[in-house]
Amino acid sequence: MVVGLDYAFSPPELRVPPGTVRIVLRNEGQKVHNLKVLGGPVEARTPNLAPGATGFVELFLPPRRYDIFCTITGHAERGMRGTLLVAPE
Repeated sequence: MVVGLDYAFSPPELRVPPGTVRIVLRNEGQKVHNLKVLGGPVEARTPNLAPGATGFVELFLPPRRYDIFCTITGHAERGMRGTLLVAPE
């Protein structure tokens, strides 16, 4: 699970095994947030989540490093980004 804060993800780095990956985002910030996975065979993101809401994104990912970030205007630039490392355990 990833917690969305106003303007950060906790933890900022995730490590998961390859295959079907489900990332749950719980918004504990005061603003709307989401989480997008960039760099994969398919880009996907959670819905926009109001404060207190939880959502998820699920996709099949081969091993590599991916960027994650919030797509709300200005949030990634203010620090709401991180890394998803997909690697065998």
